[in-house]
Amino acid sequence: SAGASALLRSGPYMPQCDAFGSWEPVQCHTGTGHCWCVDEKGGFIPASLTARSLQIPQCQTTCEKSRTSGLLSSWKQARSQENPSPKDLFVPACLEARDVRCHSTCRRWLVEQSCVRQPQAP
Repeated sequence: SAGASALLRSGPYMPQCDAFGSWEPVQCHTGTGHCWCVDEKGGFIPASLTARSLQIPQCQTTCEKSRTSGLLSSWKQARSQENPSPKDLFVPACLEARDVRCHSTCRRWLVEQSCVRQPQAP
């Protein structure tokens, strides 16, 4: 794409990762001032490229994307019922705390990211 080509012409880009080794959802190139969103595999998300001077893109985290997907699925299932109530909706909650293990070299990696069912209010 034209946006990706512009990023490559301005020199090497150093990907930005969090403390757990996962991609930061917002990547910014200091040489160009451009920022963009990436998916959990580091892939460019189309239409997210912005000039830093204008506005940094608001990107969903992996947890937020999973939660949105779960909510949409739950709403579609509830809609098929005759009289759905809020209790019929499954509202996923992703655990932000990540279980990491440290190897003898002290390199850390993500072991598991879990979503759990929130307890229903009485």
